[in-house]
Amino acid sequence: QGALQADTSFETNLAGARENGLLVGCYFFSQAISVEEAQQEADFVLSVLNGRAMDLPVVFDWEHIEGVEEASNQVDTETVTACAVAFCDRIAQAGYQTAVYRNGMLGYLHYDPAGLEGYGTWYAEYATWPSFAYAFHLWQYSNTGIVAGIAGNVDLDLWFPPVAED
Repeated sequence: QGALQADTSFETNLAGARENGLLVGCYFFSQAISVEEAQQEADFVLSVLNGRAMDLPVVFDWEHIEGVEEASNQVDTETVTACAVAFCDRIAQAGYQTAVYRNGMLGYLHYDPAGLEGYGTWYAEYATWPSFAYAFHLWQYSNTGIVAGIAGNVDLDLWFPPVAED
């Protein structure tokens, strides 16, 4: 919508998830077209989090907006990757885990995988088995989940935590 804004249900959802013993993380739906804009978005997210702990990553979620003319739809691979790195670096400097949201189209066509090495990946593919050729830490495998206490369909995800090295 052209403005930095928090989801109106963020606080309620965060509190409800914690009250029910769920691990929590968050994502920001970015429309950044420059590194500076991605850093501003990260600063906004950090102001909303206000130092609160997250169990899961704070995720950079840049996507095309179908059916509308958006400047972000014209951004090249190099810039999209640089925006993801800038956002994640700013978030990581504040002590949070980070990741970049991708589906197959974004993962293969709009990001430079080499430029995102070392950053977590939240991969979305609604299938029985994922087909993405790169490693990922979160898998969004359905958008038609049912969860008690939530009206309507919800996304379902699996988290693959990193294995501690000796």
